[in-house]
Amino acid sequence: MRLSKPEVHIGAIAVLLAVALSPATVAAWEVDATATVTRVIDGDTFDSSPAGRVRLADIDAAESSQPGYEASRDFLAGLVDGQLVYLDVDDVYVTDPYNRLVAVVYVRYNASHLQNVNRALLDAGMAVVTDYPNEFNPAVWTPYVYHPSAPPPSPNPLTLSASANPTEGTAPLTVTFAASASGGTPPYVFLWDFGDGSTSSVQNPAHAYASARSYAAQVTVTDAVGNTMSRTILITVSAPTLTTSGAVLSTEALFLAVVIAIALAAGGLWLRFRRVRGRFRRPPKPE
Repeated sequence: MRLSKPEVHIGAIAVLLAVALSPATVAAWEVDATATVTRVIDGDTFDSSPAGRVRLADIDAAESSQPGYEASRDFLAGLVDGQLVYLDVDDVYVTDPYNRLVAVVYVRYNASHLQNVNRALLDAGMAVVTDYPNEFNPAVWTPYVYHPSAPPPSPNPLTLSASANPTEGTAPLTVTFAASASGGTPPYVFLWDFGDGSTSSVQNPAHAYASARSYAAQVTVTDAVGNTMSRTILITVSAPTLTTSGAVLSTEALFLAVVIAIALAAGGLWLRFRRVRGRFRRPPKPE
């Protein structure tokens, strides 16, 4: 199709008048597929991956043998070449007789809106309307549609876990500590404060507590960009319990000991009685 400049401008003006006189309601649109443009063929056709060759719906731009071909091709390339495009594919025919995907094409304009590429070509006078019997109505196309981009994924937050074994016992108590970090930006730096004035920069240290009391052992991790996180573990150290060890007497042994004690006491009394009695014995008569 040969397009002269007056025809191009008349076509664009016709679309603008149709939009201006149309109701305020806008036809629904949808994103059926996305693709990256790999080559622009002319002002209304391009190749993409993975969608293949795409024909812009309901517009005609100059062919390679017609005036305005390079201008329309370059204009389209400036909008979509190498870009991610959003395709509203014709639900009626899907493809044209040349097996090209028929679609209204959108490209990212800003964080909240997409630009209608078909409409942009008409507004710039690079194409004219050819309203085929498909699902689209060029009269209600708007230059931009609201389609906010997905927010960037949240950065992986820094996390810290810590443990101690044992967490209680009698003095002196040796405790083995362990810490691990994830997220943030490695590498990590660990600092332990054992709560008794001692510290360590070892990730998994051991520490001996000499005095009986409670200690708040705290570990702090710092990642490569300065993010920090801390964890606290309570360590309880008690005083040692003094115990005495000795033989436990059985009932029989205890009874025997009592009997022996009584016998010894009785024997002592008997000897004392004999001595006292001997003092008062009369002397024998002389013969």
